[in-house]
Amino acid sequence: MGTTFTAWQVSGLNNDFRICTTYPQLLVVPFATTDKMMEEVAVFRSRGRIPVLSYIHSPNGASITRSSQPRVGLTSRCEADELLLQYIIQAQPLVRPDGVPVFGSASGSASAPTVRLAVLDCRPRLNAMANKAGGKGFESMCNYKHCSLTFQNIENIHYVRDAFKAFKAIIHRAGAGQDDDKWLSKLQDSKWLEYIHDILNAAFHMAGLVDQGINVLCHC
Repeated sequence: MGTTFTAWQVSGLNNDFRICTTYPQLLVVPFATTDKMMEEVAVFRSRGRIPVLSYIHSPNGASITRSSQPRVGLTSRCEADELLLQYIIQAQPLVRPDGVPVFGSASGSASAPTVRLAVLDCRPRLNAMANKAGGKGFESMCNYKHCSLTFQNIENIHYVRDAFKAFKAIIHRAGAGQDDDKWLSKLQDSKWLEYIHDILNAAFHMAGLVDQGINVLCHC
């Protein structure tokens, strides 16, 4: 992934899956992160899915991390979680290995952008708002310095799965030689192409941010 041992560490805190049963035993987190912090964040993040490293873009050191939604409810916050996101920002070097600044050029004086980490919530905003009533929700950006939050408007996995099943049924009928003069309207009604468009659009947005040197935390 092009990372350095000084910026990130491999933690074995989840070796017995006590932090998160759906994460691997070894997790890559910022070097400054302590076990106590990880434990606190695991309580704050749904199902213990704390922000962990998935990818580092070697040209500029920008990272993609993943997590679950936070348990903010209507008013809650977690200082350990807020600090962890700051550690993710700080793990990104401001100078490339060739000596060129990540932001700007070798001869320029461009400073780092105000937003250093973009939180991409894959859900539609209304869905995320509804989760607040159940004790979950999304990050309040007033508590996360140099971060931004945008919703990617991707429907939940159940809607996407049902759309795929409908899409498969349409394709199988066509493959079996069954004429259907409403093929295109049924394809549209399945919403499969609509959901794929939304997913690809979010992926394109994420790639663009990372290419600009902005870290990304993705969750739903």
